[in-house]
Amino acid sequence: MTRINILIVEDEMVIALNLKMQLENLLYNVLDIMDSGEKTIKKLEDVKPDLILMDHTLKGELDGIQTTEIITQKYKIPILYITAQNDQSTLDKIKNSSAIGVLTKPLYIHELDKTIQTILNKCN
Repeated sequence: MTRINILIVEDEMVIALNLKMQLENLLYNVLDIMDSGEKTIKKLEDVKPDLILMDHTLKGELDGIQTTEIITQKYKIPILYITAQNDQSTLDKIKNSSAIGVLTKPLYIHELDKTIQTILNKCN
């Protein structure tokens, strides 16, 4: 069985490391953790994840929505937002982006797992 490769884009390292550990316990392969849109786009020159978990708020000039649009146009990689911001304005921006879905924090690992499986089944 081929392991699913995931790239985590999250600016809060404690959250990112916890997410990485939980995903690896579910037998996903976490390629890396990135904290900015610029670093993420650069990283995609070297790796091709099956899925990107993207936070809305990132370090650097690009936020998660801007980063998602660039990645979707250039690489066609499915992106699932993970965000603590669940106000209507943010959710509307996410809904109108190229992301394939959104989960709000705190994340429940079984919900995340089911969502990942659903996304990958639809994209393959």
